Amino acid sequence: MSKVSDQPEEKEQPAKEQDKHIESIDSKSTGDWTMFTRQWLGGISMLGVWGMLVYQLQTTWNLNDQYAHGYLVPVLCLFLAVKAQGQDEDLEDQDPQNGKAWLYFGVPCILFLFPLWIVREANSDWRLLNVALFACTLLFSFALLYDRSGLKNVKLLAFPLLFFAVAIPWPLTMDLQLTQWLQGRVSSLIVDFLLLMGHEVRLQ
Repeated sequence: MSKVSDQPEEKEQPAKEQDKHIESIDSKSTGDWTMFTRQWLGGISMLGVWGMLVYQLQTTWNLNDQYAHGYLVPVLCLFLAVKAQGQDEDLEDQDPQNGKAWLYFGVPCILFLFPLWIVREANSDWRLLNVALFACTLLFSFALLYDRSGLKNVKLLAFPLLFFAVAIPWPLTMDLQLTQWLQGRVSSLIVDFLLLMGHEVRLQ
């Protein structure tokens, strides 16, 4: 009698295991779909904010000969980013972070873009506006990259993203000070080099 009564219990165990296996497959597929949707939306939003920044800067790139190289900078940044990711083969094998950087940093940056864009409609050639838009775009990109692959991915792509700063028209005071400092450094190096060659030169 005991053998007969044990048969239903033995039949129930494989059924429970099968149900658990099905639930694990469903949860895994749901998680994969959620991650795919999150990465897709993150890529679209990152492309959107960078597109807004390029749209704001294109006027300066067209009118100011000093920043005529601006159209080449996004291409160079993209090339540097692809090259940096290709050097690290372990980056794609990392598990996505469960952090909320996009919530604490990304969402405020998106919300801050709206008043900046309203100010842009009134004063589109204000140079400080370009710096603010670049700062929001950069912080938003770093937040998405951190949630995707952690701090390692942020460090890896920091230089390609920061390299975009060479196409940003900085405020005139900072731009003038930096230009004068660089001119002084270059002139001093030229004078030192000519003195080493035996020429008598003097910096005026």
